[in-house]
Amino acid sequence: MRHSPQFLVHVQGLPKKKLSKLLSKERKQVYISMDRLVEEDFIRSRVSRRYTHRQISEEIQRLFPDERGLSEMSVRRYCTERNIHYSSRLNDDQLDDAVRACVQQVILFIYSFM
Repeated sequence: MRHSPQFLVHVQGLPKKKLSKLLSKERKQVYISMDRLVEEDFIRSRVSRRYTHRQISEEIQRLFPDERGLSEMSVRRYCTERNIHYSSRLNDDQLDDAVRACVQQVILFIYSFM
């Protein structure tokens, strides 16, 4: 994350705890910026079309060239915070049922040729 010269001068000499607290506040402002610019549905639609975080970031940066906080890492954090993933994340029972149904179909298919 790049900081302005004024910001860097302001934080010189601060203890580590205060500095990390200040940096985390600045990070939250980055998320707010992304929330302000992009709707969650926009990100979800790109993820469902299998865009990478980098591709999503590049697309948003093309739409808003003067805005900061739209990096690949920011998109990744945004997706993580909102539980946006490429897969449907089936639980174990649902996965077992799906595998069982597929195996039954294969068995029926094989027996149909006997």
